[in-house]
Amino acid sequence: MELKEFLEHVNRREMLNTPEIYEFMNRMSDTARRITCRINGEYHTPEQIRDLVSELFGYRVDETFRLFPPFYTDFGRNIHVGRNVFINAACHFQDQGGVTIGDGAIIGTRALVTKDVPPYTVVGGTPAKPIRKRFDDETIEKLRRLS
Repeated sequence: MELKEFLEHVNRREMLNTPEIYEFMNRMSDTARRITCRINGEYHTPEQIRDLVSELFGYRVDETFRLFPPFYTDFGRNIHVGRNVFINAACHFQDQGGVTIGDGAIIGTRALVTKDVPPYTVVGGTPAKPIRKRFDDETIEKLRRLS
């Protein structure tokens, strides 16, 4: 099984109960643990963090992306982040079903992210829930049009 096939399977909300799926999930989780150990194991510049996160997510994150380690995820390849996203320290993402973090979102320290985060929203807690919007609706709409 490959990533695209797995994600299609998950998006159809089908059961994750075959030996092939278990093997794939184990392989992806192992890769995620290897990369997060590198992220969490020593100091990295912001550029190096973006490189490691890009490897983890499977695509190049925007140069405005910021993350303060440590960071944990069970899968990694099903996280999608927008521009100007900040993930604070000690967050855990459970992304096998997919998690999208909108432009300008802030993830609070120690948050457990299991669902999408709307643009320009601050979330925190376990599980992560919206705390507040970063700006008023009019400003958010202007920012969205600029993107």
